[in-house]
Amino acid sequence: MTTAAKRKEQRLQRLNPKAWIGYLVGYTSSNIYRIWVPLLNKVIFTRDVIFNEDDVFDGNLDHLHNTVREVTRKDLA
Repeated sequence: MTTAAKRKEQRLQRLNPKAWIGYLVGYTSSNIYRIWVPLLNKVIFTRDVIFNEDDVFDGNLDHLHNTVREVTRKDLA
């Protein structure tokens, strides 16, 4: 066992949130979605998504900054 495992330092990290906030930009096939993740500033391909159909990206970076945590407006631009 590693010393970190013996001290149980990282055992609760598996409970940290693993989701990304993103916007649908298209489809690759019938069950794979293309999602733009502003935090990473790139498009990812995934099939496991949950959509909020009431929220739409209007192109306003100030509004986007309020919904994405710990990202400055310079990082989004």
